[in-house]
Amino acid sequence: MSEFRIDQIKSQDASRGPDIAGITTFTGTSGIVMPSGTTVDRSSQGILGGVSKQNLFLYHDPGLSLSSGLLTDLSGNDLHMQVVGPTLTLAGTDNRTSYLTFDGSNDYARSTVNQNPQALSSFPRSGSMTFGMTLKIDTFTHVRPFVTRWSGVEQFRFYMLNSTTANPSGSSVDYAGIQIYDTEGKYKVVVYNDNFVNISTTPDYHLTFTHNAETGETLAYRDAKESTLITGGDDGKFTGLRTTTDSDLDIGINQGYDPDRFGNFRFYNLYMYDRVLSASEIKTIHNSFVDRGYNFE
Repeated sequence: MSEFRIDQIKSQDASRGPDIAGITTFTGTSGIVMPSGTTVDRSSQGILGGVSKQNLFLYHDPGLSLSSGLLTDLSGNDLHMQVVGPTLTLAGTDNRTSYLTFDGSNDYARSTVNQNPQALSSFPRSGSMTFGMTLKIDTFTHVRPFVTRWSGVEQFRFYMLNSTTANPSGSSVDYAGIQIYDTEGKYKVVVYNDNFVNISTTPDYHLTFTHNAETGETLAYRDAKESTLITGGDDGKFTGLRTTTDSDLDIGINQGYDPDRFGNFRFYNLYMYDRVLSASEIKTIHNSFVDRGYNFE
């Protein structure tokens, strides 16, 4: 049920219906929804298919938030990223399918620890996380990074694994996967495999990983469909994701190697929650990306 509250009603000459004056408030979950929050909040209320921004830690979307080399964080947490090298291609209605191209040579984007240390070092506050990214892989080479928080104290990296050099199953299949470290320093590698079907360089992918700190369960989704997982790593119960204090958050570069390794891909968007999104929430987000016009299979 929706309810309007109007503090003054009057029609001075009685020649028409009442005039509405004064301060008007509205409550309800349907009908008209009044804007609320800061300017940043208002600009981002329609992002991610309208899925709740509760515990949304970071959201980057080049078509909506790149200006003068700065990728603005639409979550409101001010985890903006400096973009160094990648080229922006504007595409789609209202630039909603625009993308950055990382060349695999020296392109990257970075949010430094000293930029917003209190926010960045607190991730994930609950120990749980959801990591989602929409991208198209241009060149598939072993352990080339998509997104990492890996230098300094290792926390996680989302990356590609090439079948000819390394993968958890021993089969000739290319994978996208995430490696995460817990509060005790144990690690887990979780790979999307979809019944041993190659991740390829043809379509766009919306890949999502969730980790539940209470149960230790990690799930993978491709285009909102839950996958069979290949997992590896240390034995024992995996606790909540490690919180780091001195590691940059990077797109397209892995500083854990000498020399640095760079990824070659189109980057459409990246979102991170420090809670576990439900399958229905992930589906809602994916449907909003479908409406944008990405080239999903």
